[in-house]
Amino acid sequence: MGILRIDHPDILDFIALKQTPTEMTNFNLSVGITDSFMQALARRRTYALINPLTNTPARRLPASVVFDRLVEAAPTYFISGSSLHAWWLRALGARIGRDVNIGSITLRAPDLLSVGDGASIGNAVNLENARVLQGELLLGPITLAAESHVGSYAVLEGNTRLGEWSHLDAQSALSDGQSVPDRRLYSGSPARDAGPFDPSSLQPRLVAGRVRLAGEAVFFFLGALLIATLFFLPVFPTFMLIDKLDNIAEFPWMEVTSPWLSLFKYFVLALPASGVMIVCTALLSAGIRWSILPGSRAGAGRCTAMSIAANGW
Repeated sequence: MGILRIDHPDILDFIALKQTPTEMTNFNLSVGITDSFMQALARRRTYALINPLTNTPARRLPASVVFDRLVEAAPTYFISGSSLHAWWLRALGARIGRDVNIGSITLRAPDLLSVGDGASIGNAVNLENARVLQGELLLGPITLAAESHVGSYAVLEGNTRLGEWSHLDAQSALSDGQSVPDRRLYSGSPARDAGPFDPSSLQPRLVAGRVRLAGEAVFFFLGALLIATLFFLPVFPTFMLIDKLDNIAEFPWMEVTSPWLSLFKYFVLALPASGVMIVCTALLSAGIRWSILPGSRAGAGRCTAMSIAANGW
């Protein structure tokens, strides 16, 4: 377990350590919050980062930006693509309409995001509505009108807007101040007009009633809890193995008195324990995949979030 104060100069790098799920696995990271940080956040001001070697201010950061990075570090990949993702963004201050489909996004300032009814956002989309340029913090709204679409791996800066039924193609970039008119397709980096978009080319959207939407929310909520619980289970055989090997009654030669030897001993014990955790996690993942999750089928068709989960699409 690693803990770093919120006023450490490397706090942003520390927060980003676990942004990639495959890095820093099986290791808990926590941030120590200070009163001065919370006061700066409440007043929307900057706060000082303190050099721990000299105990002097190193630089200053906007408290709201650091807080947003903390929010981004939450494991929202558990709910990406589900109806819970829209609820999560609403809780952070974003204005999200009905029947919105959101894959996975990076969002800097949630309260500056507005998404209209029926809009859809692909995977790994970067909404960079808060950025620092030449020492100046730039904040701007991002507006996605009703039925608009943002393709995967697209980047939108602040002060950008997509009109109704407009499309921003995958891997495209919309720079500060740009807007996509209604029913137009923009593509490229920087994005340029690629022609009209005809909504009649799409199949009619399935209409989900309130009961179905409530069922989807319950399904994804319970599923997220179940997955989080299941993937915590491999920790127990790991600790059981360490306790077994550290039993002095059975292995008297493992007893040491020096603190340095104790550190070395537990480092050695961590090697087989890590192997047990990796094997158990892999077996658990494979078991869930082949016993619970449905197989993927090639094809295209109308869907809701629930039918995506049911068909493995």
